[in-house]
Amino acid sequence: MDANAFLAPCPHVGSNEVELPKYRDPGEPEKYRLSAARLCAVKHEPPATPAFKTRYISALSSELAFECPHILLFDVQSSALAWLTARCVRFLPNFAQAWMRTAFVEWLLPNHAVLKMRKQGGEGAIVTELFETEAKVYDQLKPLQGVVVPRCYGQLRYNGSGALMLEHLGGISLLGNFQLLDRRVLVLNFERATLGLSGDERGFFMKTDIWDLADRYRDAQVYYRCKGLP
Repeated sequence: MDANAFLAPCPHVGSNEVELPKYRDPGEPEKYRLSAARLCAVKHEPPATPAFKTRYISALSSELAFECPHILLFDVQSSALAWLTARCVRFLPNFAQAWMRTAFVEWLLPNHAVLKMRKQGGEGAIVTELFETEAKVYDQLKPLQGVVVPRCYGQLRYNGSGALMLEHLGGISLLGNFQLLDRRVLVLNFERATLGLSGDERGFFMKTDIWDLADRYRDAQVYYRCKGLP
């Protein structure tokens, strides 16, 4: 498929453009400084079709944050079979729906998901260990997925690299590994989690993490008030 098919027709870029303010927030991506006319000229990635269990997923991908190029937002394109499967599952009893969403999750994906790939660069053994650690943590936290951690739909390969398909949360970042969503705080990023701790060690780290989270929450409140956001 011709990648040019995904380029929107662009209006003329000239003297009628709105001049953007010279002030910029620290770390603000350059693409956010473009006018609407120039944004039209930015190329979009053609649909990706990675294999996920029994399904080839057609999706448009884009970076969630410029500082994390290995984390992509996936706009999943629905297929006729996926649409039919989702419609049929609605008529099943609750226990059967839960089983279907576990056994055939690839056919019941939401419209938006997050693809977290194995990081590129660095020492291969280290980045592999980080990726495998996060996968193990999500597996151990299955009962808490969708409650205090994002849902993990499973692993797949994307562009030759291992990746986790995760729930897209939205919400507000608390300036770290926490996300505020509908008055709930969810925990993200388990690459550097420590496994095999004793009960006392887990209690100590839980207490210090709660203090850290409270500090981050207060800092986020100050930041959003300064920005005039609710």
